Amino acid sequence: MTEKELKKLSRQELLEILLVQSKKIDRLRTQLEEARQQIAEKELVIAEAGSIAEASLSLSGVFEDAQKAADQYLGNIRRMETQTKLECAKRKKIADMQIQQDLNRAKKAIGQMVGLYAAEVTRRMKLLREWDRQMEALREKRMEKRS
Repeated sequence: MTEKELKKLSRQELLEILLVQSKKIDRLRTQLEEARQQIAEKELVIAEAGSIAEASLSLSGVFEDAQKAADQYLGNIRRMETQTKLECAKRKKIADMQIQQDLNRAKKAIGQMVGLYAAEVTRRMKLLREWDRQMEALREKRMEKRS
């Protein structure tokens, strides 16, 4: 996956990639452990066969090649894990900045809305007071007419 493609991924997608890589690493470590166990079993069989010298001559390169391959594979996995962690950290930082910007915009919008609502409430309160005064004046006129 290219860096450009990684940048387009969401935080959730990056976390999923990290989870997949982590599972892959666990699986590969398990395979490595199984290979090491098989090697140990073969070494035991060779020892039991009686001639360690004959066995080592026939298998001399196998163990070295297996160990080199395992070391190389683990090195690649560690390198990929490091790269993935760095990219995820970078993506998280970008996402956190975007979240903060969105939060600041939302706070500003809410502040503006509160100001508008407060002005509207004040306007309506003035209208209500004026209406109350007019109603009181009408009541007084009615009382005067009755008297």
